[in-house]
Amino acid sequence: MNAPANDEEDHGEVFLDETDALQVITIDDQDLPEADEELGSDGEAIDIRDADGEQRSDGESMGIEFSPFLHFYSHCCRKLYEDISLFLDAKVVGEKLCCVMGMHDGGLEDAVRRWSNELLALQSYQLCPSFTPCYSKPGTLCGILVGVVGELYTVACSPTDGTLVATGGGDDKGFLWRIGEGDWAFQLQGHENSVCSLAFSTDGQLLASGSLDGIVQIWDINSRNLKCTLEGPGGGIEWVRWHPRGHLVLAGSEDSTVWMWNADKSSFLNMFSGHGSSVTCGDFTPDGKTICTGSDDTTLRIWNPRSGENIHVVRGHPYHTDGLTCLTITSDSTLALTGSKDSSVHIVNITTGKIVEFHPQVVSSLTAHSDSIECVGLAKSSPWAATGGMDQKLIVWDLQHSLPRCTCEHEEGVACLSWLGSSKYVATGGVDGKVRVWDSLSGDCVRIYSGHSDAIQSLAVSANGEFLVSVSIDGTARVFEIAEFE
Repeated sequence: MNAPANDEEDHGEVFLDETDALQVITIDDQDLPEADEELGSDGEAIDIRDADGEQRSDGESMGIEFSPFLHFYSHCCRKLYEDISLFLDAKVVGEKLCCVMGMHDGGLEDAVRRWSNELLALQSYQLCPSFTPCYSKPGTLCGILVGVVGELYTVACSPTDGTLVATGGGDDKGFLWRIGEGDWAFQLQGHENSVCSLAFSTDGQLLASGSLDGIVQIWDINSRNLKCTLEGPGGGIEWVRWHPRGHLVLAGSEDSTVWMWNADKSSFLNMFSGHGSSVTCGDFTPDGKTICTGSDDTTLRIWNPRSGENIHVVRGHPYHTDGLTCLTITSDSTLALTGSKDSSVHIVNITTGKIVEFHPQVVSSLTAHSDSIECVGLAKSSPWAATGGMDQKLIVWDLQHSLPRCTCEHEEGVACLSWLGSSKYVATGGVDGKVRVWDSLSGDCVRIYSGHSDAIQSLAVSANGEFLVSVSIDGTARVFEIAEFE
């Protein structure tokens, strides 16, 4: 946001770019004058401020005679200045405006038109965000997605393309964008409520977007076209997942049901009914033969995806006493690890439906969770799991011995986590807006990424393992280089 180094020599075009934007302000059409509105006589002054922020009259300071065209723009400029000054440094606005109006070789009217176009381009960021690269040393922030209006809730990275990312949030929109490509973004249009869940198919060809409007949309990645819209649930979509070997998509709803469709044929396949409250988590087993779902009704249900039969219902003592919040399934499709609002973590044998308890003596003597479990994840290269909770703790568990290995303390609650590839490192996203990387062997925090101004909602690792993407309620997505942790 620096001014030109030599103002006397550089009298060319001055452009505002995305690095100047701190906030997007919508310009209401009602604030602009009507076509037949009285615009005043020539010589009317435009109310702007100079580079020092002082109010001045341009007709007086520049000796400019204004045409009727510019009287219309006088109103526009006043409104645009009021709005843009809220998200640009006032001195920068003054310098750029004075530079455009006083030094542009194409004439004043042309200069105002150009400046207005630049302001409108800034306004359009709310329709098409841009990725802003940050040039920094390895292991630090390398880019920010800006221009999204509203909170961000979910992020997904393509499993086949190392730079392709999808994000969704509270502005009823999702976006596809590429890491490092600031001028490329594609809007996922059509939802009428918050986009709270995104998932790429295993082959990376399709993207599913789930919204609180109860709709699941399927997008073709190559053509960037909406392939189909899947309807049925009577409540908002809590999560979406893909079958590990095909284009079958599964979604859990607030109306206590689970739905499955064939995305290639845009057809409904099955509806799984039995939960008594919102279905908050779920997935196919890695072998694709079983479905596990968890609900606010405190139960875990295990289903046959072909017949829709409810094979097992896990509930009652010693299982969870409050709603389930998260689950994950081991790679051999035999165990489900579930977390709950009641601060407990349980392992369930999917085949038998029986609970595998953590060693009671260790749980009673070591620090364990004392508040709602928000996230759970399995390490790829070892029989370990990680759980994060609102008690400000990340706990790494040894599943072979049902013992906690280490407890990692945070300043505030842990909202999400992600193991970094097949490494020993696990990343957490906190309510305090920080991303932390932990060594699961020692329990040490090896890196803290700052920058978000509000709670982090979701984390995702790129397919090439080089980037970690975080999204936050603050409306931004941030990208960090993590190749050093591989």
